Amino acid sequence: MTKTRATITGWGKCVPPVKLTNADLEQMVDTSDQWIVERTGMHERRISHVEVTDLAEVAAKRALAAAGVEPTDIDLLVLATVTPEITLPSNACFLQERLGAVNAAAFDLNAACSGFVYSTAVASSMIEAGIAQRALVIGAEKLHFLMDYHDRNHDDHDHDHNHDDDHDHDRDRDHDHDHDHHHDHDHDHDHDHDHDHDH
Repeated sequence: MTKTRATITGWGKCVPPVKLTNADLEQMVDTSDQWIVERTGMHERRISHVEVTDLAEVAAKRALAAAGVEPTDIDLLVLATVTPEITLPSNACFLQERLGAVNAAAFDLNAACSGFVYSTAVASSMIEAGIAQRALVIGAEKLHFLMDYHDRNHDDHDHDHNHDDDHDHDRDRDHDHDHDHHHDHDHDHDHDHDHDHDH
């Protein structure tokens, strides 16, 4: 019995050129490069001057070129994002139009940091189920648009000194975790999936 399997046949990315480094953050809030790196491993994050769909379009075209397929060959397009320009219709529909993927079903998937993982699983499952033959999966975010890098969320109320230190560390860790999300997602990754057969 032949079983259809999904395989990754192409990939692409779009990384904005502007960087916000830990040294930059040291000038904006009470923090240090060492403090951030020890807790997040981050040295910089990217800042996009264009919209999510613009980032996704560049990455998608590169993925299609790497896979050697035309936009019209795609029958499923999944865009993972929590920062779309609008909520309705799906940003995936705008991307579908830009690419000329006229044969593709298109929808957004909102699952935050795990969105690209879920989108890949959805596309793979639809290929293995025989619903789709070729899928284009995109993960694109512009989280810095939602963030205030000057805000460390300090509590203005008076507390015991040690209590303040503990809570400041918790808040700082959460804030830097947001930076980590931003670093991971303020660029695009695309995978073009095709189907394969295993016996």
